[in-house]
Amino acid sequence: MHWMTPSHFRRFEDLVACIGERSPLAVYKRFITRVHRLALLSHHEARPNASSLEAATGVYIRALCSAYLVRYKQANVFEAVGAIEAALIDNATQLVDCLLDIATLLSRSSGNIIMPPHMGASFLELLDRYQLSFETWRTADVERLVRRISIALVRLYRAEPDMITDTLPNDPIRAQFETQIQRLRGQLVQIAGEATLAELEAANPRTG
Repeated sequence: MHWMTPSHFRRFEDLVACIGERSPLAVYKRFITRVHRLALLSHHEARPNASSLEAATGVYIRALCSAYLVRYKQANVFEAVGAIEAALIDNATQLVDCLLDIATLLSRSSGNIIMPPHMGASFLELLDRYQLSFETWRTADVERLVRRISIALVRLYRAEPDMITDTLPNDPIRAQFETQIQRLRGQLVQIAGEATLAELEAANPRTG
């Protein structure tokens, strides 16, 4: 698991690019699945029929990989750190450090590996805590983003009549203005759905 060690990445972009590639994700998924199975075995709770990491842990692999971004590149992840972000940072730090300890254990072992019960219990607890804090932060982050996009759209809608009055039909500003509106509308639909956009436009109809 050398590619997930702190010394392997010099830039935030390197870590993002690695997490976005299929091959490292596949390797990491096998690693986490193995760790999860060993942790359960250490508590005599094996689940051999789990068909995927999601079924076994309830955690999506990209969300788990994001723990490394939070652990090592906080300045690139958060605009500001409040209580929600601080909790996520703390849980991500503990989970990543635990995983690195487990990776060291696996790399030094041969044959059948038995995870110490305390290590398995710690991993399972940290996994649950990280998942909860990640979902809490993600929900709050999405809500903030939706508010920002909505405010920007409403401002553009309200400015549109004056823009039309002050420009000629073939003025490039009109095309740029419309492009910006459509971009924001697309983002809002992607993040929050068609219903959210419809609700916003019902309350703030375009008059241009």
